[in-house]
Amino acid sequence: EQGQLATADRFLCHLKDGTQVEAELVALGEQNDLALLQLTGYTTPYLKPGATRDLSQGQPVYAIGSPIGKADYVTSGIITKVTGNRIVTDTQILPGNSGGPLIDEQGRGVAGNTQKFTRGGSSHTDGFGLSLPIGLVLREFGALMRSKETQQDSETDL
Repeated sequence: EQGQLATADRFLCHLKDGTQVEAELVALGEQNDLALLQLTGYTTPYLKPGATRDLSQGQPVYAIGSPIGKADYVTSGIITKVTGNRIVTDTQILPGNSGGPLIDEQGRGVAGNTQKFTRGGSSHTDGFGLSLPIGLVLREFGALMRSKETQQDSETDL
């Protein structure tokens, strides 16, 4: 339809162990720039969610992703500010890290990395990373994720 953006609905994902699996688009976020994908025929471990209310300035966090064409990188930093709809961090959020998790020292997913905010300088080294608190992500997709878990559990029981 005219005026709508074309969106891919299938993706090839490269897992840490080198396995390649296909993923299917389940939903696009209505309020945030997010997408929910489901791996086809493959179950992966997942990060337990943390709570945004437990986050504080100065707390160490880690960004996981595949920045600037490199696979499987981790960068570290601290939380510089927590607001209702954003977590600001000095952790490097490089191109390719967006969409990946921001995790705390206990390995819990506390946010989804979205972008780098810079003013002058190099976008690779200067500025702050912006992440969406995990609560926003879960509000956006929680019902769909629970629905998919229920479907998988009932298929496993058959």
